[in-house]
Amino acid sequence: MKVAENSTLSKAVRKLVNYWEIDKAILFSIANILIRSLLAGPLVAFLITKFLTPEIQGFYYTFNSILGIQVFIQLGLGVVITQFAAHEWTGLQFDGKVIVGNSENRSRLASLLMIAVRWYGIGSVVFILISSIMGHVFFAHANTQVAWKAPWLVLCILTGIRLLLVPCFSLLEGCGQISSVCGYRAAESLVYTIAICSTLILRLGLWVTVGTSFCTLLAAFIYLFGHFRHFFYRTS
Repeated sequence: MKVAENSTLSKAVRKLVNYWEIDKAILFSIANILIRSLLAGPLVAFLITKFLTPEIQGFYYTFNSILGIQVFIQLGLGVVITQFAAHEWTGLQFDGKVIVGNSENRSRLASLLMIAVRWYGIGSVVFILISSIMGHVFFAHANTQVAWKAPWLVLCILTGIRLLLVPCFSLLEGCGQISSVCGYRAAESLVYTIAICSTLILRLGLWVTVGTSFCTLLAAFIYLFGHFRHFFYRTS
């Protein structure tokens, strides 16, 4: 009788845990949207108009527009990585330090990571070169006293480095770490909001873009290699 009761209780606990995992992913996703849309959006728009001159505002928004070419480097490969990783992960498990399971699944997962990192590594270099040249050509004709060259170059480099981390996040999502990644994205939105508001208030001009990019990149490195260093070490 006690064995049956313990079994029933165990099943109930597992169901509750599973429900909480799903709920956490949804909760973090909603938090991310709320932070970006309701907090960061209006607040940043207000601070930009208050602390950036109209001329610098033009450079700021143009910087972000040109950086959009990174989508041509990614080509939706992140979704493909997630799908293939999920297929291989069916035969694997991760306990926080060790990946255990079918050796063939693990080998294919490691190969997937290496191929993805290699592709994004090449894409990162290509992006840095193309974006920096495009920016130089585009802004060189502007009759302005705004010092844009150094911030633009540093921003291109930081964005290129961030591209290298895309396959890591995609792999984690495919390997059952969805709630964790969603939690990180919510935290990243908060870091982004704090960083951009702080740099705007400090009147750093176009270095606002660099400061914000650096803070979010640092947060990504801390998350990936602070919480999942064993995961990527075991995968590779």
